[in-house]
Amino acid sequence: ASLEYLKKDKGQKIRLFNSFLNARLTLSILHSFSVSFKFSFPEDLALIEFNNEALHLLPPQIRALKTGADLYDWACNQEETIAKEIDAVLPTKEADLVGTDDFYALSLFTPGNVSYNKQPVLQRILVMVDDVHNLSANQREYFLKKIVDKRSLVNIWVSERFKALTMNEIFSEGNTLGRDITNIEIENFWAEKSNYAKFEKFAKAVADKRVEMALLEDRREFA
Repeated sequence: ASLEYLKKDKGQKIRLFNSFLNARLTLSILHSFSVSFKFSFPEDLALIEFNNEALHLLPPQIRALKTGADLYDWACNQEETIAKEIDAVLPTKEADLVGTDDFYALSLFTPGNVSYNKQPVLQRILVMVDDVHNLSANQREYFLKKIVDKRSLVNIWVSERFKALTMNEIFSEGNTLGRDITNIEIENFWAEKSNYAKFEKFAKAVADKRVEMALLEDRREFA
């Protein structure tokens, strides 16, 4: 949401938002590969390779990046450039800023486009985006529409609080619910009497772990 405070027009802010999402998701998925395949991150990212030949809508400079190491360096540079712009006292020259009109990171990690140690990575990838309610209204609307329109083969879990929903989303008719989007209201699950005991046990376990982290020497239970 910090991008909304930059003295840029709406189009440039969305372009920076796209670039930031592309970089962050790329770094996150590459790190997940290192955990899944048990190799050193980022030292062994060259073991991850990308085909990209069928991804004609990718920007040419991204299609030319064929290894995880190349993508890692690119994503780090993107993130660093945008972070400097957010923290800068004076605005950066427009020519120095990175930006893109597309949210293409998901396309990079479609099954069949990625290989590890010369073997295809066929696992289904799940991207989990938390606290989406903290995005600006423009960013949230753009992001949710984009992930539906792209119909990516990468699955996406979006977590947000009800406060982010607009009235149109709450009462909309004939929308994409059930076809492109499935809403899961977690509160309704825990509200059932049969599940309350499970919720209480779960909540106490989380609270105990937080107390244990806060009190390094004097260990005690939350209850």
